[in-house]
Amino acid sequence: MNDQFLYLKLPRLIGISSIFRWCRLGAFCVFLTLTLSITLLAQGDLTNGGNHDGSITLDDQDIWAFSANEGDKIFVRAAQLSGGKSFAPRLRIYNEDGAQVGFSTGGASSNNSEGSVDYVASSSGDFTVAIDSGLADGTGTYRLYFLNIAESFIIPGGDHGGELTSGVNRDGSISVGDLDIWTFQASTADRVTMNARQLSGGNAFSPKVRIYDVGGNLVGYSFNSESSTTSETEVVFITSGEVEFIVIVESGLPEGAGTFRLLYTLEAGPFSYPVTNGSTLTNGEIHEGSISVPLEVDTWTFPSAAGDNIAVRLGETDNGTGLHPILQLFSPDGSLLASDSCTSRRIGYGHRRNGGRLLCGNNRRRLGQ
Repeated sequence: MNDQFLYLKLPRLIGISSIFRWCRLGAFCVFLTLTLSITLLAQGDLTNGGNHDGSITLDDQDIWAFSANEGDKIFVRAAQLSGGKSFAPRLRIYNEDGAQVGFSTGGASSNNSEGSVDYVASSSGDFTVAIDSGLADGTGTYRLYFLNIAESFIIPGGDHGGELTSGVNRDGSISVGDLDIWTFQASTADRVTMNARQLSGGNAFSPKVRIYDVGGNLVGYSFNSESSTTSETEVVFITSGEVEFIVIVESGLPEGAGTFRLLYTLEAGPFSYPVTNGSTLTNGEIHEGSISVPLEVDTWTFPSAAGDNIAVRLGETDNGTGLHPILQLFSPDGSLLASDSCTSRRIGYGHRRNGGRLLCGNNRRRLGQ
């Protein structure tokens, strides 16, 4: 008996595949095995920066698609529009090989649930976003927000965002799951101050600000987690290159919605960070430091060889001080290799060159802290 196999890949359907097997034993006999018994219809390609509405009926699943390159920073939000407490949008992201690379589901017993995924593409290719109900028998409508900061993006009509002007207030509004996207340009060693102040939304809303350079590196982060009806947050940083920057404003609290006022101030340099701590790191040991003045940056160095795997962890030893540290790893020639914010305080890196330099700085949550 001579067995043969035919493998067919159904594109952009979550890597769903069918395997056909046939054999010759005097006559043809055919065996068909399907890995999934339902057909999923694609909703379409996601527009970068756009809002995409959909509806989930009983046992339904919506399929969306996008393309990305390795290293691209991706933001996907699925916000409930209707369906009551029996519906919570669930989103899953798959690469073109069918592997799940992102997952999130909205909270149960909520009328404003949302699923949220931030993802750095580990490979280039086509990706699939699958939306269904995270609750049994749930039905309702949702709005899907999509952003890839490595590509050009749109500002949807009626939404807020666009180019910032130094010294000019810009007002915006955030609905559940919404992302407001702003841009500005700066030169090397300029000082940037980004202040976001809550205008409405009550205790359930607090604006969160993240700033990226065009390479997708996080250069500023700020969020006030304290329960308040007048929350305010501020980022101050010194630019390391002459590039365009992307500012993302969203709610830092789950299911938050409200309005805010954004004030961007650019001061022409050259400015430099004060350095008061830091020395050579010893492999495997714990090193203590402190951030005692605004905009302080502590510089630590270590030797390394090509091919080394490097892991750095940072933990706050005096809780409740409002410290929001950011780690940045630089090569000996000054190139930024990796960065991470206070959300995880860690860096992992596979080194391709010799030497390394680590910066630990404080992006302040409020002016004066």
